[in-house]
Amino acid sequence: MKYYNDLLFPKFLIKFTEMLFSSVTKRRSEYLSGRIAAQTLFSEEQIYDWLV
Repeated sequence: MKYYNDLLFPKFLIKFTEMLFSSVTKRRSEYLSGRIAAQTLFSEEQIYDWLV
């Protein structure tokens, strides 16, 4: 949690959904890290027609 910040969403081109507005910081960071992991995997597998 030390390095998490809501400003990381646009940096990684991830939409900050409405559900996250009422979520606690821990949940936001988990959501973001999951999306970044998915982006990384799809990129490494050269899958470009996905929406995370």
